[in-house]
Amino acid sequence: MKKLLGFLSLAALTAGAVLVLRNPAEANPPQQLTRVLCNGSNSCCQGTGSRQFIYDVQLGGGATVSSIEVGTHDNNINDYVNLILPTNWTLQIVSGSPVHNSTCTPHGSLSTPESETPCSFVLRFSGPAQSTNFTLGYDFIPNWDHHDANWAASNGFAANWGRPVGRGIGPVHSPFIP
Repeated sequence: MKKLLGFLSLAALTAGAVLVLRNPAEANPPQQLTRVLCNGSNSCCQGTGSRQFIYDVQLGGGATVSSIEVGTHDNNINDYVNLILPTNWTLQIVSGSPVHNSTCTPHGSLSTPESETPCSFVLRFSGPAQSTNFTLGYDFIPNWDHHDANWAASNGFAANWGRPVGRGIGPVHSPFIP
């Protein structure tokens, strides 16, 4: 009888452990493996970056990325100068309609995307896949207004508008045509 009770106790403990450990994702939600921090030196960002617009891309958990897209309103490639890019990366401007907020929300505050007037273009920074942190940056010659813009990475991560601006998971800042 003691052996039977011992066996049943062991079986109950094992079953309980399996139930607790059956889905670790429920206990530990997935981490944001790609973050884009906004660190520009424009009046909206007030960051420490060496350019008006700086995007520090942080990769975690073995993530790789071959492009980062940021919404903008200006499609003149010559207005984006003093680029900071990883080796063999380029900047293109393509048509798109990513969401944005036409105001400039301070870093650490929440912003809400406007649906009626999305950005008209996307800055597409792209090149060979990166597996370590890197920086993208540029100065914007017309020096128009700045606004909250969506970002998206080639690995499927994108700005979460329910998170603070500029801190990595939420939107970033980019040029805005008033």
